[in-house]
Amino acid sequence: MPVLSALENVEFILQLQGVGSAERKERAGEALKSLGLSELQDRRPREMSGGQQQRVALARALANRPKLVLADEPTGNLDPK
Repeated sequence: MPVLSALENVEFILQLQGVGSAERKERAGEALKSLGLSELQDRRPREMSGGQQQRVALARALANRPKLVLADEPTGNLDPK
C-alpha cells in the first residue's frame, strides 16, 4: 500500500486478522529484520527499490507465520546482494 510505511504495510494484514497492537508490532518488526529491512521500516514504497518492496511483501506473508508460502518468482526483483 503506497501510503503506508514498510512497518505499517506488514502490520496491516495482522490488524485485519485481529492481532493485538503489541504483538503486531513485534511480529512485523521481526519479519522485516529477518529480510534485512529494519533500517527501512519507516520508508514508503516509493522510497525503496523494487527489490526492497518485494522483500516487504515477503515480510507481510511471513509475519502471519504460515506453514507454507506459495509464490510465483518471489525473488525475481530482489537486489543481487
